[in-house]
Amino acid sequence: MVSAVANWFYCNDDILETIQHFLEIHKHLFSTEGGNPDSPDEFSLEQYDAYNAYCKLWE
Repeated sequence: MVSAVANWFYCNDDILETIQHFLEIHKHLFSTEGGNPDSPDEFSLEQYDAYNAYCKLWE
């Protein structure tokens, strides 16, 4: 699975934008100001879905 993820990143022209987007979502979800995956009301469902989609890449 690691090689599949590596290939996905290698083939993705927008890798830096993708990683930056992931980090922004992660920072928002896990900030010390509140926001965590157990409280979906603290951020948009769109952000939560996007975060979950990125996490699935690493499963």
